[in-house]
Amino acid sequence: MTTSTSEQPTHFQEKSPSHPGIIQVVREGTPEQFSSRIELLKGFDKGEIVVDLKGLTPGPKRYSSVQVSATEHVELNSDLVYMNHSCDPTMHFDVDTMAIVALRSLKPGDELTFFYPSTEWDMGK
Repeated sequence: MTTSTSEQPTHFQEKSPSHPGIIQVVREGTPEQFSSRIELLKGFDKGEIVVDLKGLTPGPKRYSSVQVSATEHVELNSDLVYMNHSCDPTMHFDVDTMAIVALRSLKPGDELTFFYPSTEWDMGK
């Protein structure tokens, strides 16, 4: 079976990357399929901060937000909105320090994923 070019992964280039040199968005399929992902451009050691999250905008619960307390959500406002769920995640949101932290050693090309229930008491979508 052949795959058309439009179904091949492409690097998301609609706007400037939010974290150049750290992550890149890889888009597969159509936007309606929600099949994009984030790949790392560099390696990180276990416990190392991958992205600093300070300064995120408070907002309502929605698919593009992360819950940081029992009553507060913040908008990711960046390419981080393309992070996917995994039961074996590569990172976690440290809501005390407002940082994304590597859960194990990561290499370039690894997907940046998190366990949605680790931050969400109630999912927006």
